[in-house]
Amino acid sequence: DGDIHNIVDDFLSQQKRRLTSTQNTALCNTIRQQPVPLFISLLMEEAITWTSSKTICGGDLPDSLESLVNSHFKRLEGLFGVTIISHMLRYLCSSHHGLSEMELLDLLSCNNDVMQEVLTPTQLQTGIIRFPTSVWLHVKRLLGRKPVFRVF
Repeated sequence: DGDIHNIVDDFLSQQKRRLTSTQNTALCNTIRQQPVPLFISLLMEEAITWTSSKTICGGDLPDSLESLVNSHFKRLEGLFGVTIISHMLRYLCSSHHGLSEMELLDLLSCNNDVMQEVLTPTQLQTGIIRFPTSVWLHVKRLLGRKPVFRVF
């Protein structure tokens, strides 16, 4: 028990973050139920995004690695749209040796469904159509250090 609290406290301290006592208790209880290093790491990365006003109960947190990753992807889909995130993740996962950021942006720029989601009709008519680097950088930052992805 003390080890879990020490791990959480050390991580939060390194990130210069604090949780409310309710959030901290829910986080530690969830970790206690799923004491797998990868799960712990991803859950704590999620926890540092919480605001103090976010109400967290034990049942609100994912109880498996799969549900944790899925909830993260659902949040990204809510921010950027299902089309953009699903295509982006498909390209990243299907590459055998990784993709450079430029290759990923090229693939996204060639996809009409993605471009219609991200650009306005006026922008689409200009003839010069590129997937916005700013959108990719925002998604990349929110993906964090997820081990599923490696972009070279």
